Amino acid sequence: MRKKILSLITAIVMIALIVVPVNASIIDDGYNGFATRLYTVVLGRTPDPVGLEYWGGRLRNRQISFADCARGFLFSQEYLSRNVSDAEYVTTLYRTFLDREPESTGLSYWTGRLASGSVNRNTVIEGFSNSVEFGELCRRYSNNSSGSNGITVCIDPGHSGVVAPGYVPLGPGSSDMKLADTSGTRGRYSGVSEYVLTMQIANLLRTELEARGYNVIMTRYDNNTPVDCVTRAQTGNNGADIMVRLHFDGLDNASVSGAHSIVIAPNNPWNPQTYAGSARLGRCIIDSYCSATGIRNRGVSEQNNMTGNNWSTIPCVLLEMGFMTNEHDDLYMTNPANQPSMVNGIANGIDAYFAS
Repeated sequence: MRKKILSLITAIVMIALIVVPVNASIIDDGYNGFATRLYTVVLGRTPDPVGLEYWGGRLRNRQISFADCARGFLFSQEYLSRNVSDAEYVTTLYRTFLDREPESTGLSYWTGRLASGSVNRNTVIEGFSNSVEFGELCRRYSNNSSGSNGITVCIDPGHSGVVAPGYVPLGPGSSDMKLADTSGTRGRYSGVSEYVLTMQIANLLRTELEARGYNVIMTRYDNNTPVDCVTRAQTGNNGADIMVRLHFDGLDNASVSGAHSIVIAPNNPWNPQTYAGSARLGRCIIDSYCSATGIRNRGVSEQNNMTGNNWSTIPCVLLEMGFMTNEHDDLYMTNPANQPSMVNGIANGIDAYFAS
């Protein structure tokens, strides 16, 4: 009888641990808290000290992202050996990435796609790890970690689904006028619009930077808001330390590939005082980005014809992450599996800039 009671108590405790998320506020360190949560939600057990130190340390030292840490548990032999059903697997993804139980429609949708073969268990994770809900979950845990480093980064996701109309001055007080914004390019092979991809990368980058202790502001938070290039720059000018503008290239010549960063030239007539910082930021980001992704490094371009750069009173770089008209670049950049490498490359470049 005693054994039955003990077994029942153990079962109840394990069910409670799986269903009820661990509150990061009761963990001394948010990174350990996030790892503890994965032990509970994915593996259904309390963490062993060695394992907790390993995963918490890798997060703390920025060797992996929160999403990569979650994948480590979901792809572990301990979890895979359970041979769970598709429904159980999707339920675990909801608990892991969204911090909640699945709704019936969502569960049916994902199990249906798994059954049809349109996605597999490796790729279905990307839809969850790129969600806004998971971004908020990461911020909750990162806010309980080392705290803010006091640095604010402005992220500018290039273009928008609704293009800002009219013209704006090329620089403050300039008589030269340029389009307020453009629609951007489009993936020749993926069919993805540039503004959609810049928003995806911006959201991932925001999550990663906040996890590293940065404060982040963005020039737009959706694809339905038109924002002209002057307003974008002024958003960064209003309290940010640096501005990173995310874009993708496009040409008729499909053989051209690679990434490059664009900064103002030394003789910029409007804000030449930002040149040194912008040039260093541009070099740090492009080198780190290309190192992380393997995309061809086309270096740093110095130009005075970019409105958003010219209006910026803080170090500013426009990062062209690759050519959406090149098959390799386009299919690499639009693949969700590669986007964490893209984001980590940019974030590492920002780290290098402030460390130098």
